[in-house]
Amino acid sequence: MRLTTIASGSSGNCALLETETGALLIDAGLTCKRISVALNTLRLSPASLRGILITHEHSDHISGLPVFVRQTRVPVYAPGAVCAYLHKTCAIPQELLFEVFPGERFSICGVEALAFRTPHDAAGSVGYRLACGTDSLGYCTDLGHVTDEVLEALRGVRAAVIECNHDTDMLRYGPYPAYLKKRIASDVGHLSNRLGAVLAEELAKSGAAELVLAHLSEHNNTPELALRAVTERLAASEDEAVRSCKVYIAPRDGFHTICSASK
Repeated sequence: MRLTTIASGSSGNCALLETETGALLIDAGLTCKRISVALNTLRLSPASLRGILITHEHSDHISGLPVFVRQTRVPVYAPGAVCAYLHKTCAIPQELLFEVFPGERFSICGVEALAFRTPHDAAGSVGYRLACGTDSLGYCTDLGHVTDEVLEALRGVRAAVIECNHDTDMLRYGPYPAYLKKRIASDVGHLSNRLGAVLAEELAKSGAAELVLAHLSEHNNTPELALRAVTERLAASEDEAVRSCKVYIAPRDGFHTICSASK
């Protein structure tokens, strides 16, 4: 399996998972045109996708979905509350919506997928563990804190995309209004760099060799701060495997690829 982030951040989120038997998207928070251009750049036809996994219904994760689905008829997989929203609000046809249940595995594109709940202020918000044979990847953004369910679902993945949304001081002293700062910093908001580093260490302890830090805030974070928070935490470990875990930043608008197969 190969996972490529196409865009990551509050202005839009989208990633591509490729296997030997096909490809699927995770989220569609870009315009249909931008998604199509990205797929064409990666030498894929939009209509060839086998499915789209949706994490939750916030606009930076679904804004391009209605037009993209209307043009391609690609099926959409999401939790029940998200499916209901997509049908009622976005006019996604019922026959193209497939409900996923947190904690229950399902197969798509040669991949065994597992949705798991993430604590975020959205109905049915989930992350995904994606496995093919002994290879596995995790995708987990948009969560206010790290739960036991998140840790259990991601334990043992070889690589993962995880959230490092904000630097606590930048958020506290930044330009956002008080209500928005409170929402972001809440237990159902977004992970700070510090909490993202905690998650990174736990995943590295359980076998992750490669991590991509995603959903960085444009106004409340920098790639340098996020990278420093995580790499310093990993470097302080007594576990050599943790210290050797590679860490990257998902570009706001651009590609970064990780592979699940060990070398």
